[in-house]
Amino acid sequence: MIGVVIHYLPYGLVPAFGLVVLKVRQLSLLYFFGGVFINEGLNFALKHVIKQERPRGKSKGYGMPSAHAQFSSFLFSYSRFWFNTRIYHGYHSFAQVFVGILFGLLIANLLKSLWLVALTYGLQKKILDLSIAKFFGVHDLPIPI
Repeated sequence: MIGVVIHYLPYGLVPAFGLVVLKVRQLSLLYFFGGVFINEGLNFALKHVIKQERPRGKSKGYGMPSAHAQFSSFLFSYSRFWFNTRIYHGYHSFAQVFVGILFGLLIANLLKSLWLVALTYGLQKKILDLSIAKFFGVHDLPIPI
């Protein structure tokens, strides 16, 4: 039951996005969330038009185009826009935004490095074997090092 709830939890993002837009009432957020929905819809449509299977039969559904790559690219591109608007509207100086970007990159790379260490020393399997991980149905895909 918990696994089902966790599986469908991302669908709760739709009303959450709506509530954030209603609360904050910033047009830039509306553009962002609109872009998320457009990306999802376009990806779904393209997958069903192109109908290219995933390599080696991994996972269900079609693989072209990759939704993860499409969303990540959208997020990266939109982030650059967001940084500029924070400066343009006077919420932050260039230096403040730049340092924020640096810390974000630092944390991302630190977490990636920790994950690679976990993979290298077999900690991933130990984490997945924990009873709490099994209870919540946590799993992972192997990542080539």
